[in-house]
Amino acid sequence: MGEAFHDRSQNVQTEEFTAFTLAIPKALATTDQPIGRLLRDNGVQVTRELQRWGHLPAGRQAGRLGEGLTPTSRVPARTYLMRLSSTGKPLALLTERFAPHVFR
Repeated sequence: MGEAFHDRSQNVQTEEFTAFTLAIPKALATTDQPIGRLLRDNGVQVTRELQRWGHLPAGRQAGRLGEGLTPTSRVPARTYLMRLSSTGKPLALLTERFAPHVFR
């Protein structure tokens, strides 16, 4: 029969996806680690595609974003699509809100 063929890139893709689907969601739910650090520490390489940017209501994180902010206060924000670098597979659509003082 034919020779055995082992595709290392397929293994890397599978390892990255397994880390994303198993380890990272658990860590996000149980630690205060940012997603970027968790991805890096688990060897998951991603790209980010900016979808939107502007200002959004601070929402329930208002108190963490700045003193005197309310949930309806508008703060700088961006939304991006995160993809697995090796396959282009979409992994998450994330919206980040930023403390306004960062941009002063």
